[in-house]
Amino acid sequence: MNLELQPATTTDFVQALQKAKAAQDLYKKKSWDDRADFLRSLAEQISMNQSKISLKLSTEQKLPLEFSQVEIVDAIQKFIENLHLEVRLFARPETLRPSGVMGASFSKGLVFLRAFLAIVKSLAAGNAIIISLPQTATVSGQLIKSLLEQAQVPENLVQLLIGNEIEISKLLAAHPGLSAFQFYGSLPNAETLMGLTTQRKKKAQFFLGAKNSCLIHPDFDFEKNKDLILNPFLIGSGQLDINCHRLFISQKVEKDFYEFLKSVLKNKSCDLWSDAELVQFNKSVDQVGADSGHILFGGRSESHLTVQPTWTRDLSNCSEMQQHQLVCPLFIVTAVKYTHEMIKWSNTGYLGHSAVVLAPDKEKAMKLAEPLEVGHVHINEWSNFTRMGTPSKQSFWGNPDESWSGSFYNDVKKIH
Repeated sequence: MNLELQPATTTDFVQALQKAKAAQDLYKKKSWDDRADFLRSLAEQISMNQSKISLKLSTEQKLPLEFSQVEIVDAIQKFIENLHLEVRLFARPETLRPSGVMGASFSKGLVFLRAFLAIVKSLAAGNAIIISLPQTATVSGQLIKSLLEQAQVPENLVQLLIGNEIEISKLLAAHPGLSAFQFYGSLPNAETLMGLTTQRKKKAQFFLGAKNSCLIHPDFDFEKNKDLILNPFLIGSGQLDINCHRLFISQKVEKDFYEFLKSVLKNKSCDLWSDAELVQFNKSVDQVGADSGHILFGGRSESHLTVQPTWTRDLSNCSEMQQHQLVCPLFIVTAVKYTHEMIKWSNTGYLGHSAVVLAPDKEKAMKLAEPLEVGHVHINEWSNFTRMGTPSKQSFWGNPDESWSGSFYNDVKKIH
C-alpha cells in the first residue's frame, strides 16, 4: 500500500495491481464462512478502536466528534456486522462469481465511510480492490490499513494509493486488468473516466455530486427543531455530497423563519478544507449578485479558512446557482406560496442525490417526499448514510446495483 507523503505514481499502480491479482486468485477460493470471519474480525477491530478512529476522522475531515462516531464509525461497524451475517447465511448460488480485481476512487468528504463500504462489499463477494484516495485523506488511509492488518485480512487484497487521484483514477478506469470501477467525484472528472470505462466495456458506478433540498412544511415547528434544520447544512460545512444547499419554506412563515435563522446562526462558523475551497466559496458568493440574488447573512472571506455560513434569497429558480452543484457553505432559501411548489422547484435541478423533508406528521411528510426526484429522502432526520438509495438524474451513472451479492461486485449468469 502506498501511504507515503509523495503522491502515488504509475509504478505504484502497476505494483498494486500485480499484488492484488495474486491475492485475489487465492482469496476467491476461500469459503463463504472464511469471508464472514474476516468481516466479523473487522467489525470487532472497529469496535475496539472506536474512540481513536472517531477522533482522528473528526480532526481530518473537520466534522463534529459525535457525528464521526455515530454516523461514520458506529454506522460502519453495524453495517459490517449485518453483512457478516448475510455472508454466513448466504444461499451460495453456483452462478455467482467474484468480479475479480476492482478499482475505486474517492474524492474529498466521507472518504473513510465510502472506502470502507467498498472494501467490505468487495471482501464479501470474493474480490480484491485498489482504492485511490486524495492526499487530504492520508489519515483515513492509515486507519484503513491498520484495521485491515489487525483483522488479519489477507495481505495485498486491499491496495490503497494516496494522492495524484486524477491520474490514478484514469488508470483504474482504463486498465483491462480491473473488472469494475467505482467513482465518487465531480462531473468534469467523471466525463473523462466514463469514456475510458465505456471503451473497455467495464462495469462502472459514478456518483457525481448533489444539490440537495430541505423542504420544510409550513406547519413544522422550526423553533423546536433547530438541529434538524441546521445539521444537514452545517455539519460538513456544505462540502459533502450529503449536505443540503437549497431550503424551501412557505411564504406564510417567511418573516418568522428569517428571524429564527438570524438568531440560531449567531456565532456559527464553517471550516473549509483548503485554500482551494476558500477560492470556490468566494466565487460562489460573488455569483449570488450576478444572479440577482441577495445575501441574508454572511459573505466573502478574504484570508481565513474559517468562514461564516452564507445564506441567500431571491434567486431565480432557474438560475445557475439553483441548478448546479455547490461544494461550500453557501445556502439558498426559497419562499413559495404553495407547498407543492417546493416539489416543483426542487425537481427542476439537474442533480438527484437526496433530500430532507421536515413535517409535523408522516402523512404531510409523504406528500412532499414521494414526488421528489432523488435517490433517498430523509424524513424528520438526517442520518443512516450507509443505507441511502442510489442517486438519480445526473447524480449517478452506471450499474445501479450496490448490493455486495449483485451484478456490480459479481459476475452473474443464469443457467436454464
